[in-house]
Amino acid sequence: MKKLTAVLIGAGNRGKNYATKMFEQPEKFQVIAVAEPLKGRREDIRKILELDESACYADWKELLSKPKMADIAMICTLDDMHTEPALMAIEKGYNVLLEKPVAPTPGECADIANYAKEKGEKPFIIICDEIEDPHNLGAIIRTAEACGVHGVIIPKHRSASLNATVEKTSAGALAYMK
Repeated sequence: MKKLTAVLIGAGNRGKNYATKMFEQPEKFQVIAVAEPLKGRREDIRKILELDESACYADWKELLSKPKMADIAMICTLDDMHTEPALMAIEKGYNVLLEKPVAPTPGECADIANYAKEKGEKPFIIICDEIEDPHNLGAIIRTAEACGVHGVIIPKHRSASLNATVEKTSAGALAYMK
């Protein structure tokens, strides 16, 4: 299996968690750059990932203005800031990992999915890491299906099971989601 490289955009709790999990599997992943506006967080993740200072950016726009440097762009910004970096990363040819919510509105979520389709990008997948509330999981599945997501990955541990509550909250979308 090819080792995958990634850039991290947003080093808050989730971004730090994803990047740290990747760092702990060096045979599979390497995070090679980070964009984080808060200097303390940027320095913290730089040390954890053993990155050179030149691989750390205060602004995601600066990182994504560079030629494509990795396989994956992990968009872990604040929820209402996902759309613009996701679109720019798709434009650059990155495979994009978006945490929930993908975008603040169904329209912006659809914009991301449609843009990826126009660019001929790979399938749009959502990973629901540690979503334990079945109502939240159902809402994510409902939104994902409405926005053209190709599939939802739900880990076996520390996640809500696919039960009647999830099905009801998804408003039927569960039947169409892989």
